[in-house]
Amino acid sequence: MNYYRGQEIPHLETEASLCHLHQKTLETIYELQPPGKHGLKDINTYYHLGLKKVDENFQTLATHYQNQAVKISYHEFVYFQELTE
Repeated sequence: MNYYRGQEIPHLETEASLCHLHQKTLETIYELQPPGKHGLKDINTYYHLGLKKVDENFQTLATHYQNQAVKISYHEFVYFQELTE
């Protein structure tokens, strides 16, 4: 789980290195809950930016880590549904 929007690549360096070393899949989880919920601030979530920005960020991340498998997940499904409507 990465709580600093736009900082996914540098914040996942350690995990990415370990996944690469052990031939495991790297998974990043994007926060979609609204700011204010559970103390989240706007910088912690993609709620106001939407799924298009999540996809753009993930594409950048996947390109950066192109030598290994990378998966995407969303937290949480209720807000994923809301953002797809």
